[in-house]
Amino acid sequence: MIQCFYKILSELLSHIQEITEQSYASIINNKSNKIRRMTKTLYLLQGHKFRNENIEATLACPKCEEIFKKEFPLDLEGQITEFKCPVCNSAREADLPSKGIELQEEFEYFPI
Repeated sequence: MIQCFYKILSELLSHIQEITEQSYASIINNKSNKIRRMTKTLYLLQGHKFRNENIEATLACPKCEEIFKKEFPLDLEGQITEFKCPVCNSAREADLPSKGIELQEEFEYFPI
């Protein structure tokens, strides 16, 4: 009787392991699909410069693969903004950079 119980328990654990592995594979597949969709809808930030009144960003369009520069108001720092590619005219979003805390403090507090 105990051997029968161990056999059933062993089979049950085996099935649970299979289900868990399938669940992990499904979760990973879903996440990678979401990332692929996101990268197709976002401009890729190649570089940026903070100026007194704006952010100058160098971006790459995922549709036409052209690289271009665009200026954004400093108020949009750290936000996601939508605009059209100047080359292929497709609408996409860009995740604009923000100054690090160290840089913000450096600009906010001037030592005497």
